[in-house]
Amino acid sequence: MALLRLCVRTVPLIPLFLGVPASAQNAVKLPTEDHVLGGAPAAVYGIGRDEGRDWELLARVTQVGFDQNDNLYVFDAGTSRLLVFDARGSFVRQIGKKGEGPGEFANPNGFALLSDGSIVIADNGNYHVYAADGTYRRTAFRPSTGAMIMVGAGGVTGVFNDRILIRGRPPIPGFRGEPESPDGTVKVPIQLDALGEAVTRTTLHEISRTAPRVEQQQSGPRGGFVMTRSQARIFEPQIHLQALADAVVVAHEPAYRLLLLDAAGRTTRILERPFPARRVTRRDQERAREFERQRLRNTTMPTVSFSGGGGNVTRSGGGRLSEQQIDEQIRNLLFADEIPLLRRILADPAGRLWIERTADDPFANGPIDLVDAADGRYIGTLHGHAMPAAVSRTGRAAWILTDELDVQRVEVRQLPAPWR
Repeated sequence: MALLRLCVRTVPLIPLFLGVPASAQNAVKLPTEDHVLGGAPAAVYGIGRDEGRDWELLARVTQVGFDQNDNLYVFDAGTSRLLVFDARGSFVRQIGKKGEGPGEFANPNGFALLSDGSIVIADNGNYHVYAADGTYRRTAFRPSTGAMIMVGAGGVTGVFNDRILIRGRPPIPGFRGEPESPDGTVKVPIQLDALGEAVTRTTLHEISRTAPRVEQQQSGPRGGFVMTRSQARIFEPQIHLQALADAVVVAHEPAYRLLLLDAAGRTTRILERPFPARRVTRRDQERAREFERQRLRNTTMPTVSFSGGGGNVTRSGGGRLSEQQIDEQIRNLLFADEIPLLRRILADPAGRLWIERTADDPFANGPIDLVDAADGRYIGTLHGHAMPAAVSRTGRAAWILTDELDVQRVEVRQLPAPWR
């Protein structure tokens, strides 16, 4: 059987190192010993039930946030809507819905709150803008570039100088004339979107990433072919982005190292804790396979539509993977050599960074360091607590939780004094 060799590039998830001009470096060495902060958050209210009114039924919450008045915003990607609750937890309004009309969504993937109270919802690279009371104002469209649309690329990660901070999608080598890289390296852009009549996008910084190339032999009714693609490795560090009032925070290395960038993309401060990296063990690999198998069993594959001649539409995908397909994916997993020290970061309105470190079990909650980003002052570390999804200016925090029946809830709690 003749084999056709096909080269495909997928978006790798593996960052390398971001160059920092020596003149711009201002490294802050955080202490090696943890100062454990006591106390526990006190419950304020919760949103989400297995039965109830429409706004109480959450499908797939992916983002929450607070405004200046402690109103809570809950973005439910499963129902394509943004729910708003007041400081007491009472339902206020729903913003947007799935549809094709003004202010309605095709594929929304996040929201942002601007300094004037405006609410922005990202949708297929465009942005719907609403007044503080939920009234639709306008849509800022991205300029048409003729590039392939990637649903969910980037997503909103914060607001910096009233511009939307996103992690952009790198160009795909070989697509529309993009040059091939000999080692598979691509540049991942850190971008800011200004919302005028159209979206004006600028690149704040770029991060080099690469991934190993693997070949897979595929067969079909007319023969077979070999597909070459880039494959991400388990335990490679992700790109973490957060926005402060005067800086963008970037973490992307295996080490405990965070970069603070100014509006020109210059590194103004580096925060580091001198912890040694841990080698990936066979136990880590087995734990990852177990975790990935469960995730794949709970994943519904998206349906992809292709338009053909004469208005014909072909759809593929959808549904759950078979056990055979899952077994094949588990067998093909690749692993990095080290486990990254950072798991998640969060910036709060007080200018503090919540930095979750990777636990001994890399899939469990780890210790959370609190650091004042303005001067690099280490405040302390939380042990035995989950990372919040959002923190308000008055010291409230919100957690996205799922119970044993897969019912989602958003819990709002008041942070204790030592945490503030």
